[in-house]
Amino acid sequence: MQTHLECYGGIFPDLSTGRFNTLLKGKAFNVIVNRSGFGITDRTSAVNLEAWTQCTACPEYANCYQLSLAKLHLHAVTQEYGMARAV
Repeated sequence: MQTHLECYGGIFPDLSTGRFNTLLKGKAFNVIVNRSGFGITDRTSAVNLEAWTQCTACPEYANCYQLSLAKLHLHAVTQEYGMARAV
């Protein structure tokens, strides 16, 4: 089995943790979703350009990016599925 860098598949933060009011960090992208009571009050995202440059220079970038996107998409789909089931 091939060994990957620790950051492999982690370009974007892991949103599945469901944590609010906490900076969620990926290798190159960060996001914070602020919540007060039952509502979302603010969403902020940022790009770490130095880390992004390192990512794009990595020989595993293409596969890592695809895995990172797949994980992000899977999270979005499961969120939508959960919302559809709740209605």
